[in-house]
Amino acid sequence: MDEDEDDWGEDEAAREEEAQSESDRAWARQILDASLRFIPDHGWSVRSLQLGAESLGLSSASHALVKDGEVGLVYHVMDLAEERMKEEMSKRPLHTMTTSSRLELALRLRLEGIQPYLSQWPQAMALASQPQHVATSLKRLAKMIDDIWYICGDKSTDINYYTKRSLLAGVYVSTELYMLTDRSVGLTSTWSFLHRQLDAARGLAHLPAHAETCANVAVNVGATIWQRLMPHRS
Repeated sequence: MDEDEDDWGEDEAAREEEAQSESDRAWARQILDASLRFIPDHGWSVRSLQLGAESLGLSSASHALVKDGEVGLVYHVMDLAEERMKEEMSKRPLHTMTTSSRLELALRLRLEGIQPYLSQWPQAMALASQPQHVATSLKRLAKMIDDIWYICGDKSTDINYYTKRSLLAGVYVSTELYMLTDRSVGLTSTWSFLHRQLDAARGLAHLPAHAETCANVAVNVGATIWQRLMPHRS
């Protein structure tokens, strides 16, 4: 067998492996989708994934196609929430809205995406915060916030790029935590809290001189962390 035949054999094996990987990813997505209805009773668990696989006519062992396991189910719900947020934002007349209004809408839409799983969300947050998952979870948060700023028209290229994202991440996380304890009808208290948090974050740019130094230290630390998590969007 000559060198050309060896190369052809390697290429064919690579194509077959890629086709198998694509098939596995497609099945994993279907299993994740099918598992969503089992979360209220079984939480973010292997059992939910097993039941999702079985509901598709697959063996319960097929849940192993979801490579991230239980946390993969959490990430899937996050991905769906972000997809919904982006789709809804694309339908809105953003050019008629202020940047602040766009940000508030985007954050609210993203938070509404986890609302169906609110009772189980503390477990989801605990799972995503485990040592083996925390780095991935922080990077996902960073990308989500970066996407929101991009959708809302941010064009900054200096240190403000990271400062804005650090502040908005703080607004998102604090509102998400507040939402877990909100018992108001329609989560009206959460949306009021979100509005106040955005106002407070925007107000950091207008602090009096005696408070500005402390605020800048906090913001710059956050910006440094952000640079490690998310390279500048080109």
